[in-house]
Amino acid sequence: MNLSTTIKQNPVASFIVLTLGLSFAAMLLPVPPESAFTVIAFIAVIFPTVVAFALAALIDDRRGCSRFAAADLPLAEPIEMVSDRPRIGFVIHFGASILALVTGRISTIEIAAPTAFFIAFFPLALLEEIGWRGFALRRMLDRYSPFTATVIVGIPWALLHVVLFVLFVPDASPIAEGLVVLPSRFP
Repeated sequence: MNLSTTIKQNPVASFIVLTLGLSFAAMLLPVPPESAFTVIAFIAVIFPTVVAFALAALIDDRRGCSRFAAADLPLAEPIEMVSDRPRIGFVIHFGASILALVTGRISTIEIAAPTAFFIAFFPLALLEEIGWRGFALRRMLDRYSPFTATVIVGIPWALLHVVLFVLFVPDASPIAEGLVVLPSRFP
């Protein structure tokens, strides 16, 4: 069996392996330590979309990309649902910050940082959603229940983000950062 056949038979596994591999490889790039998280996160957030379109083209030849763009992109959700996610994330992030302040893990809460974070990274997060939700999750929903499909796709997605935060944001509370990404993981 050749590589092309294996990828066509296992598109979600191929997507996960390629996306994680490229993302972890990006962590090896020689970037200045003070901007490492921003640069690597920016690069890594593009990989799911690139891999999804490449696999769609490989699986369905030339029609694959246009078919994927027309049918599988997660942009068909009502705008209210898309706009609720950052608000829920902000509320959870702010609540986790208050908890960290009360427990002495941080000395002040800065509102500017989360605001800048959501303004800068929310559009980039949509690129990540195209791959993880539009390609991988949609294909898993054809075979599994929504909960099972979300768990199967969510575990490698979470692993990638935990590694990013542990390596590049050592001051961040893993629990607080985990709570920030939680609202957008469920279909």
